[in-house]
Amino acid sequence: MFTAIPIIWFAVFDWEHDKETFLRNPSLYRIGIENVFFNDWVFWRWFGYAIWQGTLLLFLSFYTIDLAMNKYGKLGCLTLDGNFVFGAIVIIVNVKILISSY
Repeated sequence: MFTAIPIIWFAVFDWEHDKETFLRNPSLYRIGIENVFFNDWVFWRWFGYAIWQGTLLLFLSFYTIDLAMNKYGKLGCLTLDGNFVFGAIVIIVNVKILISSY
């Protein structure tokens, strides 16, 4: 929910032109027909970014939080790693939407 709602909000309310402009200028639909902003290269580039960021986040979590001790002298656990990764993913997705919406 924390990552889906900002993406849906961005997709629904990010309008470059109003409806009347699109009705008067059908040539504006060309970018969708010609796959200017969404083609194979763009898809695989974003897929690669996701793999890279996920791997970096996983290793960051496992090699820093697992070695940290709490106040009772216990080392980090998988629950702590999962909470950190979940929180980081929410922040990363929202920052990426903020950057992409400019």
